[in-house]
Amino acid sequence: MRRLFILLFLLLPHLAWSGEFSAVFINPGKSDEKYWVSVSRFMAAAAADLNIDLEVRYAERDHVRMIEHVEAVVRAAKKPDYLVIVNEKAAAPEMLRMADEAGIKTLVLLNRLDDTQTLAVGGPRGKFRHWIGSLTPDNTAAGYITAHALLQTARKSGHSYGPDGKLHLIAIAGDRSTPASVQRLQGLDRALREFPEIQLDQIVYGEWLQDRAKDQMDVLAQRYPWARTVWAANDLMAFGAMDSFRARGLTPGKDVFFSGINNSREALDAVIDGSLSQLAAGHFTAGGWAMVMLYDYHHGHDFADQGLELNYPLFTLIDARAAKRFLERFGEGRFDVIDFRRYSRALTHSKAPYAFGLEPLLR
Repeated sequence: MRRLFILLFLLLPHLAWSGEFSAVFINPGKSDEKYWVSVSRFMAAAAADLNIDLEVRYAERDHVRMIEHVEAVVRAAKKPDYLVIVNEKAAAPEMLRMADEAGIKTLVLLNRLDDTQTLAVGGPRGKFRHWIGSLTPDNTAAGYITAHALLQTARKSGHSYGPDGKLHLIAIAGDRSTPASVQRLQGLDRALREFPEIQLDQIVYGEWLQDRAKDQMDVLAQRYPWARTVWAANDLMAFGAMDSFRARGLTPGKDVFFSGINNSREALDAVIDGSLSQLAAGHFTAGGWAMVMLYDYHHGHDFADQGLELNYPLFTLIDARAAKRFLERFGEGRFDVIDFRRYSRALTHSKAPYAFGLEPLLR
């Protein structure tokens, strides 16, 4: 029955509210994009546990559509109690403005406002008093741990050096404006400072897309023939790069080394078979933890004592053993096995900081 509720949250979002309170999530991804679907599923599992009416609206990777969704929400006769948005393509300030004027309490998820935006609009509970806070993963850490582990793997292989004695690296970032993309690149830069023998040949922006990354790598592999290490800001772009090298007769995990970020079945399988040398995952859980925070806030247990802009180390490196454990425990998004109520400070009467993260769920 509980899984039926979760499916209703995802497939029939416009049913009348019936839970303790209501929330709308403006999902910036595509409705068939595995990462963003997993964000919604984890979120829906938490909402079901906590008796929250959750509506998910997909923007299909169109930042204009994100704003249009918020316009529809604020104009609705029956407005939700809470709105959850993502600062994708730097669109958060306009969405925050609209929600604030409508009196809808809003939580920013996954991508916090960048420095320029913060200078313009300030922080939570200031200019936009209904903006109650934000929850973001440590994307700089994700970039760092994947890059550091990848470069160690390439170094140990002994056969990925060019004739100049350097390890040649190509980096595929997401986009130029989304904070997650910028911060993951900052993590890569930090790791590079620890490996003086690395030659960063070029950074390109794959826009998070597999086909685009393949097309880019087709060109880059000819431009930099000694590049045998590829860092990617997500799994799809890593797969696109792999496709390019496979077409040239090279084997991922043996001839060329790749890293990625995300929790798709394909990424986990690639870690198990060795074609993806390093993978970090865990940020897909942020939406579920946001439901816990909203539940507590709604019941008088404000998270402000921990800060208004929470940045959690949600990422962990996933090796083959952890990948198998993930698939055994959660399969294709079976997150209803998690008891989200035990993470609520309101329900557990706890004053301890939140213990959010993926690693404890895999134990």
